[in-house]
Amino acid sequence: MKKVAGIVVMLALFGMMAGSAGAAAKGMGLGLGINRADARITLDDKSAVDGYVGFNNMGNSNYSQTDFTIGGYYMMKMVNAKPADLHWLGGAEIALTTGDGPKTTQISLFGGIGSEYFLPGTENMSIEVNAGLKFTNMSGDLEGHMFGLDSLNGVTFRYYF
Repeated sequence: MKKVAGIVVMLALFGMMAGSAGAAAKGMGLGLGINRADARITLDDKSAVDGYVGFNNMGNSNYSQTDFTIGGYYMMKMVNAKPADLHWLGGAEIALTTGDGPKTTQISLFGGIGSEYFLPGTENMSIEVNAGLKFTNMSGDLEGHMFGLDSLNGVTFRYYF
């Protein structure tokens, strides 16, 4: 029951973020990272909301494991310089692991800093890197809590419309 309640709360938060972001959208970008895709809604010159979906399948002929992740975050620029900015972000995600190994549900809260670099000669193509702290509550076949440094969403290549 705790797992279902956690999922419902996460989906409600993402829905509220997406609804308020959609009403105030100034622009949109699509991103592609390692094992994930995201959509960014730009709220103004300094802030945006991102939502992402991730998928990872690993294994061999004897073993298979699949991870599915959905999450989102709010970011605000601290330094809005061209061609790179510096921003902080805070968000949440839920990850489900299935397959031959341990089946788990992980609910995470995270925050950190990052930078988005716009490629020379363009104003609509960028590379973004983020890092920070992440707290994860894991339930299922493996249970526990994790807290530590994380790359958050790795490297993302983004195209703005």
